Amino acid sequence: MGIHVYFNISKLIYSFISRRDIKFMIIESLGSLITILGAWISIRHFHLDSAVIQISSLNQIIFYSSLWGAIFIGCSLISRLFVKKNPEELAAVPKNNKVISIGIIDFAWITVMGISYSLLLFCLHFNSFSPAIECGFTESYYRLCFDETSYLFGKAIDIALVFGTVLCVCMTILWGGELWRKRDNKSRKDYLGSTIASIRMVFAFFVIIGGEIIWIIIPLLVKLTSIKSYFLNH
Repeated sequence: MGIHVYFNISKLIYSFISRRDIKFMIIESLGSLITILGAWISIRHFHLDSAVIQISSLNQIIFYSSLWGAIFIGCSLISRLFVKKNPEELAAVPKNNKVISIGIIDFAWITVMGISYSLLLFCLHFNSFSPAIECGFTESYYRLCFDETSYLFGKAIDIALVFGTVLCVCMTILWGGELWRKRDNKSRKDYLGSTIASIRMVFAFFVIIGGEIIWIIIPLLVKLTSIKSYFLNH
């Protein structure tokens, strides 16, 4: 249940960094509340918690994990469509004064957070990502388990580095042209918008990496340490 609360509360903070109009905040909050409540109902009444779910079909696991990510993304996009406002990264208002309610930064990072949300839920259904180790098996089993856990741990670190690279590329694009050196009023306004957009991207990055650390990297590290301790004691 913690992963549902973590991502939905984080999404609210991400959204409210730049948008504090009451109508939007209410609709966005309702979307997150509905998602959390739906997850709680599914866990309590249908036992669809990653810690206790017993699903034999891979397709069912994929569907369950993807469902919450899709709801997460959909609720946030809907709130922006209902309460339209040009994104802060928009340098100039279109000539027809048409409001672009969903900016590229929101679309990209909300989608990436939603996908990360789904992937973490998916991973938590497998014992490979559990910090616990079972006793009573042969030494070869634990060596294989150690190799698998070490491999997954390395891949998790690689993914974090990839996201860091993506963030750097986004910042390079957003801040290209040495905007901070310009002194005219338009540039100052663009600087403010770019600053807010940058803060939101950095926050989204840490939400994604934080989720990976809490539910993937730390459990894998604990498992590696437990296996090492097992070998030392046997």
